[in-house]
Amino acid sequence: MSCAGLCFAGASSAADLVVVQPPIISPTPIAYNWDGFYLGGQVGYGAGLADHTTQVPGNDLTLSGALVGVKLGVNTHLAPEVVSGLELDVNWANIGGSDATLFGDPVHTINWLGSFRGRLGYDAGQFLPYVTGGVAFGGATRETSFGPQPNTASATHIGWTVGAGLELAATDQLSVDLQYRYTDLGSKVYVWSGPGTDPTIHLTTHTITAGLNWHF
Repeated sequence: MSCAGLCFAGASSAADLVVVQPPIISPTPIAYNWDGFYLGGQVGYGAGLADHTTQVPGNDLTLSGALVGVKLGVNTHLAPEVVSGLELDVNWANIGGSDATLFGDPVHTINWLGSFRGRLGYDAGQFLPYVTGGVAFGGATRETSFGPQPNTASATHIGWTVGAGLELAATDQLSVDLQYRYTDLGSKVYVWSGPGTDPTIHLTTHTITAGLNWHF
């Protein structure tokens, strides 16, 4: 074989050695089915204000404490990436405050909180950021040392709440829910069991909760 032939054969063999690059696969969001009912529990922390609206400067009290509760909800898709829902939650609470420097040494405690809310979220696969709002309700007690015996009064408040949260899918049926809410429970008259003026109290709270939801 001539030198020219060898060179041609070597060039042909080199041309045949084509390196094939593997295809580049871009990551895609993992689909998660947010539709359907869910049952959950949550724990959290709340801070707020008991505004004594009928007295100037007022026996106002700052409140803080823990809460723990249960919830029931349902989700459905309005569009491929839009999830709407309804949620009912009820929480035991110990969000209270006192001030011995005020007249009567008042103590105010929110004993329970609940709400019935709508939710609107963005389906990002395993993540569901959402906003929420609706009707809120709660029960509280107020006690003072004024008079021969402590004066104790209770009231049930009804108001409104708004907030936002993020739900993260942990398994096919379990999700983690992180949420912040502002709640205005409105004003109620606390009717004393003893002598003294019945105070009007306006309650507001900020709450942060973390919970688990079981989807079924």
